[in-house]
Amino acid sequence: MKRFFASLRSAIAQLDQDYSGSHRTAKIDDAERVAIDSSALHCPVCFCVFASAPFILKCGHSFCQNCIKNIVENSYSEQIFECPMCRQVISSEIRFTRNYIVDALLQSVCEIAENENESSVDPNLRISFQLISGKFLEEQKKNKILQKKYEEERIRSRRYLILLVMESALYRKAWDIIRDCGFPVVPSQHWLFGSLDIMKSYSTHWQLGKLTRKYGRTYGIMQGSHPTVVTSDPKIIYEICFKQFRLFHSRIMDPSSSHPDTVYEVHEFAARGERWKRIRSLTSKAVSNENLRKLFHVMCDSVNCFVKDLEEEITDSKALELHPRFQTLTFDIISRCCMGRPYSYQHNDSNLKLLLKKFSPLQRCVPDLKWISLTYAKLCLRFRITFHLEIDPLVTYTNYLRKLISMDITSQDRSSFLYFMKCVEDDEWDDWIVDADKPYDISSMKIIPKLTTGEIINQCRFLTTAGFDTTANTVAYLIYLLASNSEKQEKLYQEIATLEITFDNVQHFNYLHYTIMETLRLFPHASLLQSRMCVQQCEIGPYTFKKDVGVIFDTWSLHYDQEIWGSDVKQFRPDRFLDYTTIQKRNWMAFGAGPRQCVGMRFAMLEIKIIICSLLKKFCFRKIENTCKIAYNKPSRMEHRTIIDLKKS
Repeated sequence: MKRFFASLRSAIAQLDQDYSGSHRTAKIDDAERVAIDSSALHCPVCFCVFASAPFILKCGHSFCQNCIKNIVENSYSEQIFECPMCRQVISSEIRFTRNYIVDALLQSVCEIAENENESSVDPNLRISFQLISGKFLEEQKKNKILQKKYEEERIRSRRYLILLVMESALYRKAWDIIRDCGFPVVPSQHWLFGSLDIMKSYSTHWQLGKLTRKYGRTYGIMQGSHPTVVTSDPKIIYEICFKQFRLFHSRIMDPSSSHPDTVYEVHEFAARGERWKRIRSLTSKAVSNENLRKLFHVMCDSVNCFVKDLEEEITDSKALELHPRFQTLTFDIISRCCMGRPYSYQHNDSNLKLLLKKFSPLQRCVPDLKWISLTYAKLCLRFRITFHLEIDPLVTYTNYLRKLISMDITSQDRSSFLYFMKCVEDDEWDDWIVDADKPYDISSMKIIPKLTTGEIINQCRFLTTAGFDTTANTVAYLIYLLASNSEKQEKLYQEIATLEITFDNVQHFNYLHYTIMETLRLFPHASLLQSRMCVQQCEIGPYTFKKDVGVIFDTWSLHYDQEIWGSDVKQFRPDRFLDYTTIQKRNWMAFGAGPRQCVGMRFAMLEIKIIICSLLKKFCFRKIENTCKIAYNKPSRMEHRTIIDLKKS
């Protein structure tokens, strides 16, 4: 019996050697006719037409490769090897041979199929081909399709496996970066996505507050595979934003966008290092006090048109939903000031519709896998083209800006942001590519007064996109708070009632300034955009910040810190800014802090003051019960319908 199984194993090895070896079967080249039993063309076990050369036992029966191997495998368990057709027991000297006649016939049939249009083919073989080719070729085609699908699935599975292994390795490496740095690390809820569900939700600020109360003012968290430090420690924030800014000049880079150092089109918010400093310095001239004075009449004109429309809409029995109206107004103002549009257009603005369509639903963050981040934009474009979907609204808006910016500079308003940027436009300049992945001392940096066309396009898009919704939200929050606190509304009205709305007068409305600051202290809705990235390992206090670690400032926890603002932090009390301490000034971060503070802060404050003054001179605000409510522990966004009743003064 041992000799039998040894011979059986030898036969299997010989079978594999014959099948995979270089031996070629003879072709039927000179035959006039081939006669063969039709049963020899298919396997008697599985009844499949032979798609490859069959194997024949000594008894004369042929089987396909899969079946003959199954027969051999079963013989191990039953300890007997016999032909499944005739039940002839195979002797101990086992050797499989290929059925060369059928093999040759199959090869000839395949050649006939490939040379179907040639007239030199033997007619007898042509007839044989016509008789057996139907099932054979159909089966062969199916096998090829299945084999192709199998190979594709195998390759795809390998890619996914490699991708998961790489992402797991990256995640492990990233986890090691923030481990043993002196601060606690929040356990990740998912090994691949980390705590993205926290960082990309509507209630991020509230969840960060819970983590702050649990882990302290500074702790680590994983954003996908990106290690991030969240801090509300005033000393740490001051070190990062001021003293060691040269190591934290970069914001956390968006994994779905191109690299800010090498991409042609970039805006100030994404740029870093020398490029950021150049774009910001050249843009700052457009929002200087001198130019804001020139733009004051443009803002007032848009606000007056807005107030006039409100007066026509208001009736004694009608309450108005103000937030979408404020979005229309603020977009009109920023569009006119940025692009130099000479007139107010607050009805059915197609560009505003594009932006609202793009940003109204908060899009979930895709996993920050590197292969996705590099091709994300192209994948989205191909997806839209393939399924005939409409173009991305942001792309349409960008094309509009590109066309507008290509116009001659003489057609631009000299006080518009675009005019200032067009004055330094140089699209042939190619020295803008600078490696910013290193420390930069911005105080000694020489600014080259040049902007590329791509930088101007993206900067205009950034200013108009970021400059309308944040301002509209602030105005809506402020009016809600004034409607909820009638005594403070009356105090503010008394301050502005007797004075004309001029650039100088607006600057001296102190209580108005305090109400805006208190509103932004309570609702720093743009604070989650405040981030930094460490470009070189450093020590800050007891903590180690390693290279490429991101830092997010938990502004909400900072603005509700009772040690800084007192025990009444949840109350709307503008008078707290009458005794504005140095610590409070340093930790009021609605617009950020340090050199990367929001470039449009003065513009936004002036715009809000004009809007509030103009509205209070005409209306008083009254909250309608059970229609709007803002909870301090809920997401930082207005309810879908925030309705305020306006009454004419």
